Amino acid sequence: MLNRVIALVVVGLISGLFMASAVRATSFSDVPSDHWAYDAIDYLEQEGLVEGYPDGTFRGDRTLTRYEFAMVIARMYEKFLGLLDEGEQPGIDTEAILQMLMEEFQPELDELRDLINANTTRIDTLEGTVGGFDGRISEVEKLVNDMNTRFHPFGDIRLRTEGTFPECGLERKRARFRLRFGFTSQITDELVFGARLASGEVGGVQSTNRSMEDAFGFDTITIDQAYMQYSPMSWPGFTAWGGKFSPPWTTTPNVWDPDAMVEGLAQHYTDGNFHLYLGEMVPAQEGFYLLAQVGYDNLFLEGLDVRATYHFMTSACWNYIGAITNIYSPNPYEANPYRAFEGYAIYSNAMGETPWSIEGDFVHRVFEAPGDAPPYNLAAWAQLKIGAEPSEPSDWQFRGEWGRVHGNAVMSWLSDLDRGAGDANWWGAGLTYRLIRNTDLCITYLSVDRISIDDAGWDNIQIDINTKFK
Repeated sequence: MLNRVIALVVVGLISGLFMASAVRATSFSDVPSDHWAYDAIDYLEQEGLVEGYPDGTFRGDRTLTRYEFAMVIARMYEKFLGLLDEGEQPGIDTEAILQMLMEEFQPELDELRDLINANTTRIDTLEGTVGGFDGRISEVEKLVNDMNTRFHPFGDIRLRTEGTFPECGLERKRARFRLRFGFTSQITDELVFGARLASGEVGGVQSTNRSMEDAFGFDTITIDQAYMQYSPMSWPGFTAWGGKFSPPWTTTPNVWDPDAMVEGLAQHYTDGNFHLYLGEMVPAQEGFYLLAQVGYDNLFLEGLDVRATYHFMTSACWNYIGAITNIYSPNPYEANPYRAFEGYAIYSNAMGETPWSIEGDFVHRVFEAPGDAPPYNLAAWAQLKIGAEPSEPSDWQFRGEWGRVHGNAVMSWLSDLDRGAGDANWWGAGLTYRLIRNTDLCITYLSVDRISIDDAGWDNIQIDINTKFK
């Protein structure tokens, strides 16, 4: 505790040294305006002789330490020297009193100075350490971002249940479960490797109808994707695929099952709205399949995209995979290579805030049947979508479709089983609804009729729960 005499001397010194200033509201929350020491505390705060605590309080009932009092004396001495510089002379022997007090508290002032210097050094060291941690954190973030860029996992899980309605009534099929997991890896700035595993036999058949055929277990696990993707920096707009991959060109379920992979090579060149695709595939042990597609986005008007495709398959390959058997035997189409022209267009727009699109596809096989055999060479498909692809819970998309496929218009080996199997026309409707994050409920109804056989067909209802992650 301070010597009482010294405290009284300081009080008198303050009274004689400084002139009173205008009273204002003190900033200390624990000093009310009606307190007997309010004016004195407010004056000391204005003169910079005392400071409160970080929480805005003065804590006037706490005992003053010699260290704190030494700080007050040091500030008063600085004030005194400032008054002398300004030419003002105090009315009492202020200098002698201050000198006495400075000598009295010099040890505390020296110790406080040492403590301040030591804390300043520690703060500088701490700031350097924090800066080092910031640098390491930035390095870790860069590594994580680089890993996310160079290694990208993806996949999906689907549970399907369906039933058909033949003439004898409903026939419910077994529920099927499909699991697919894959990744892409950025090897260099120009080269990407991709692979995917899938449940069920895939490749060469309609994979959507192959998983979980035997009770509730996986019949097999296959590698349905394994490819390299090359995008040279010296040729902007060019990309090449090699291996087993999803078709990069525009397709429809008439021509290609979206779950059936291709094997071979593909190249894509784009320049603004212009697109060019070439595909050389090996879908069987013999022969090959060549595809060339050109397209243009926003042709004539905004939202209209068109594609024109030429298909060529050798007769050996066509015979190996098997054409759709029609009413003629032997099949006059199997001895000829498969050559077809395909036209595709999609137009996208919006009704208010609801987007919609309509797309259509037409396939014509270039082949004249011998004798009186009908051509069976045409296929057509159209689809209307209302609503955007669901991305958030409660999002929805409606789709309606119509199609007609003659017996030898498309390749049954590649096309969707219900939509492109040949010798059939159909119509259907479906709804996709986002249940939770990344999980959709898909309900599809298809009514299929055979073209060559009267009163033959079926109705089909599919209910899928799909979860995608990427």
